[in-house]
Amino acid sequence: MAHKAILQEPKYIIDCFSKTMIFALLKVPDQDSLLSLYDTKKATGKKVAQLLQTTQEIRSQKEQMVFNHLQRYVRNADQGKAEKFLRFCTGSSVICVDQIKVSFNAESGLCRRPVAHTCGATLDLSYTYSSYPDLRTEFDNILSSDYFEMDIL
Repeated sequence: MAHKAILQEPKYIIDCFSKTMIFALLKVPDQDSLLSLYDTKKATGKKVAQLLQTTQEIRSQKEQMVFNHLQRYVRNADQGKAEKFLRFCTGSSVICVDQIKVSFNAESGLCRRPVAHTCGATLDLSYTYSSYPDLRTEFDNILSSDYFEMDIL
């Protein structure tokens, strides 16, 4: 029984991975390149802010102001908050997308909240935020809740 648990089960997993890992080893020839790959995928505020793109070319003044507030919020985020923001928008705490699309809506009052669609890395955001502290407070509350509900509709 110990032989099975200690040797046979891990050997089976190693055999399964060995067929696909050959392709990964071709892309990552040494340890330094593997570490640099990890560094490029690590979420920082600056890297995540560069991923933000709007879905529209022409934006209204309010939309541009809120987009600037969002970029400022993400750029000033520490690594932990940047990872939470990335997980909120993409479902992953590492960079796995080329861009996060930001679209705007006119929701206000209790209906106003950021909504993320992780399948397409899209963030629906209201343009009714009057100031940066309003947006920061709302995002801080969402990201500090440690509860992200993933619903499939």
